[in-house]
Formats: sequence, C-alpha cells, structure tokens
Amino acid sequence: MADAARDALFFLKHLPITVRRPSIGLADDGEVSLEWRRGERHLIVSLDGDGIYGWAYSDGAGNYKPFEDAPVHDTPAQRLIELIVDLCGGFTP
Repeated sequence: MADAARDALFFLKHLPITVRRPSIGLADDGEVSLEWRRGERHLIVSLDGDGIYGWAYSDGAGNYKPFEDAPVHDTPAQRLIELIVDLCGGFTP
C-alpha cells in the first residue's frame, strides 16, 4: 500500500495546479484509485505500487474506454491531462 500511495502522490504532483482533488479509493489489495467526475462522465486512474498506472474514461453515454498503462514517473499523457482538466471545468495553464 505504501508504494501505491507514493505513486499516487507523485502522479498528482504532476497535474496542473487548476485540477481539483480527485475522490480517492483504496482497495483491499492496496491499489489506490483516483477518480474525477462531472455529471455522468468520469475518469479513473489506478495505481498498484508497481510504478505503472492505468486509466479509463467514460463519457456518460455508455462509452467506456480503457487506455494503455504508463510509467508513473513519466509526464502524464496530454490526453489524460486534458480529460482531467475538462472534468474539473478548467483550462490547462
């Protein structure tokens, strides 16, 4: 669990300052989930402490799309940042 929490903090520190805090979940196996919602749309980032995160997005119209896993220590993908910022109702600085 400590590794997943460390990875989650590292991930959050690399998002734009305009992004609101996500809902945070903790699974029995130690996985940390970060979730942003706006209306029926939502995005979730999952971190299990192995240095990799996975993420998925639902547009609220029944379309759910998982994306490829990525290393936590890389800059988050631009598309991921854009979706999170959009869900927060803000703009990237």
